[in-house]
Order: sequence, then C-alpha cells, then structure tokens
Amino acid sequence: MTLLPPKPWGATIVALEDGASGFGSWPNGVNDMPAGVAEFRQNLTALVEEGVFNPFRRSFWGGNVPSAAPGDEHTCRTGVCMTREGNVAYFWGDDLTPRSLGDGMIAARCAYGVHLDMNGANTGFEFLRVTPDRSTPPLRRPLSASEAEGTVPSAPGFHYRARRMVRGMHEMSFPRYIKRDPRDFFYLSMRAVLPGAALVAPVAPAQQGEGQWHVAGLGEQAFPWPMARTRVRPDPARPDRWVNLVRIDARRVDLGPATRTEGLVARVLSASAAAPGAPRIAWVERDGAARWGVTTEGAGIDGAPLTPGMAATRAVGIDRDGFLVYAVADRAAPDLAARALDLAGCGPDRLALPATTAIALTGARDVAGAAIDANVPTTLTLAARPMRGAVRMFPAVRPVPPSVWYDAQHRRVRYTHGEGNTVEVHILGGQTISTPVWGTSGRPPRDASVAVPPQ
Repeated sequence: MTLLPPKPWGATIVALEDGASGFGSWPNGVNDMPAGVAEFRQNLTALVEEGVFNPFRRSFWGGNVPSAAPGDEHTCRTGVCMTREGNVAYFWGDDLTPRSLGDGMIAARCAYGVHLDMNGANTGFEFLRVTPDRSTPPLRRPLSASEAEGTVPSAPGFHYRARRMVRGMHEMSFPRYIKRDPRDFFYLSMRAVLPGAALVAPVAPAQQGEGQWHVAGLGEQAFPWPMARTRVRPDPARPDRWVNLVRIDARRVDLGPATRTEGLVARVLSASAAAPGAPRIAWVERDGAARWGVTTEGAGIDGAPLTPGMAATRAVGIDRDGFLVYAVADRAAPDLAARALDLAGCGPDRLALPATTAIALTGARDVAGAAIDANVPTTLTLAARPMRGAVRMFPAVRPVPPSVWYDAQHRRVRYTHGEGNTVEVHILGGQTISTPVWGTSGRPPRDASVAVPPQ
C-alpha cells in the first residue's frame, strides 16, 4: 500500500521483490507501486544520469553545517549508484561538493547516481555482526576507536559487533543503526550464495572433504555459481553408506525444454514426463523472483512424496536458503536419502525420484558424480540465467528543467496533531492514519502544514 505520493522526477532507489535494486527517476502522475516493487526511497533529483552530472539542473543540494563559510559546499557527502555493469556502488567522502561526488560516480562508470545524506553526523556506513549471546566468537584483541560491541537494544539475548567502513567516519551516536533512529537508513543483509557452509558430518571421524561444498567439476559458469556439491555419510548406524548431494540455485538457472542448448548447465534425464496432477519439483518465477517449489502443475521433475522408511536412491528437497538439494545414495536403504536431506537443512516438501531420473552434466555421470544410463532421454534442461544486481527503472523518464519539476516536488502533505503524542497523516485515497511521534524533542504544532522533504 502506498501511503504518501512519490515525488515526480525524484531520484528513486527501489527494492524489487526478486532481491534486485532499481534506480531511476519517478514518472510524473504515477502514484501506485509498479508490479514487482517491494519498497522505494527517494531523494532530490538524479545527481548523475548516463554520464551527465546534475541533468535536472538542480541548484541546491542541501544545507552545509553552520560553521561553514557562506557559499562553501565542501562537507561530508554520501551517494549510491547503479553502474553500467549492473552493480551497486556506495560513495562517501569527508570534503566533497556535489560536483566532486558526481565526478566520482562518473569515474566509477555510474549509469544513475543518487545523492544521499550529507554532513558528518548523518553520514556513515557500518558493518554489523549480530549473533545470539552464546554464539558470539571471541575477538581476541582490543576494540579500536572505530569499533564497538554490546547487547542489541530491544533484543535481549543478542550481541552485536560494529565497525565503521572508514575510520574517519564520524556519524552521530556510533553504532547508530543497530537501534531505532529518527532518520531513515538503508540496510544490507547477506544473500545466500553457493557453495555455502560445510555440513557437520554425523560419522566421526569425518573423512577428508566430507560435508564440504565445492563447485569443482560443475561447469564454467561465473560467480555466483549455479551448483555446488558434497558427499556425506548421513547415518551413524551405517557408516559405510554414502550420499552425494548437489545444491542448485533457482536464481542462476531455470528449467526449460530438452532441445535447448544455449547457456546449458545440465540436463534432466527421465523415462517419462510428469503425469497431469502428479507432484513434481518445479522452477517457479513470480514478480521476477525465481524459486523452487513442489507443485502439481507446469514443467518439472517427476517424483513421489518421500515418506518415512522409503528406500529411495534419488530424492530432492528444498533447503532453508531456497536451494534445491538433489541427493543420490550409493545404495537403496531405508531413510538414507531422507537423512541426507535432513542434514542439508531441507524442509518437509520432498520427493523421491525414479531410479532412472538424473540431473546430468555428461552422458555417463550425473551432477552428483553417479553413473547414469546414457539411453534415458533428456526431458528438461537447466540453463544459466543472470542474477540481477541493479536494474534501470523508468528509462522513459527523461530530465526536465526546474521550471517543470520544482513545484511538483514541493507540493505539501497535510499533517494534523492527534491525541497524545501522535500525528494524523492524510494519505492517498482520502484516508487518515495515526502515527506516533518519536525521536524528536517536541510535539508538532497543532494542525501544522509541513512541507515533506524530498523522499
């Protein structure tokens, strides 16, 4: 739901539902969230667009600190951009003008750049590591002046360690972003990529390489890798029985027809296609986000529910990171494949595959290294797809002069003082919501009409 209208021609950073980031200038007259957009943030107009500094001819980029000389624009400034290669870049400098920040973006091959906050107290980038108290590893050295650690506010039982990206950053109240803050901020979280952390081998002592994921011998695709594999003995009661495991990333491959050759990563061999209404493991894309799922529709790898006690030699499941896990046991034994999927962190949606089904790299071996029947036909293929980092949004929106965008960006939104320490905000569609006031030293004036800063 959109609460406040986006600023037309505002420099916009978008979080897309598939995990990618989008950059672009918001179209005039569009108030609804486009399909596939999870959330967005706006600030001013574009600082850089297609190699041009200040394409909207903005004359004011924010007030300098009170101690600055009149007209002096040198101060701490930050920005973020999408490069021509589709990467996201962050910029910080302690003595920048809008022009020098923009020049840095252009030198870094930015296709679209956004000016973020400025002045030392409000600029910074913090690295954070949060762990349960008992899981925090010892540091084994004193903290430096640019580091801190402690208990996560409002989250007892969790510990944090923080470090400034650059020692010279001097943002207010470091570490600032481990707690609530009246100013908005971006946060980044680790994205799961292959090969991944090693599995804990149940049989001791573990053999060399047991449980350690690797990508050797799985093709020549670029990072992030589409597949990784390992082998493990999942049952301590049967220490001589092995299961080979392969993880497959739905963001890096898709399922397609058997005749496809471009970008081929692997082939799915099967004696028959999935019958109508039968369960299958399928590659599903919704709003640009790719994932694996057990379903009864569409193209997929045929199977039957993996039930307790089943002696399947081949099985698949989906782990906690959303990777498909393909298990191949060296012998049919009750629950052997299931134990391996348990060890890999798979959820309850699992299928036992027919013995003739395989995900193959070559004509003689499958991706797990097991021998296969070369006479089984190819029914599907796995082909590489790029993992999107940053994409251009609203490419049809072109820069316009200040006489067009200025008034549109400075329209007022009505705020009304409510009961207690609240403010009523009149939002799109004639609705009113009540929100608490916090992080300020005083209450807003009654029935105040406040200009919303550029979002």
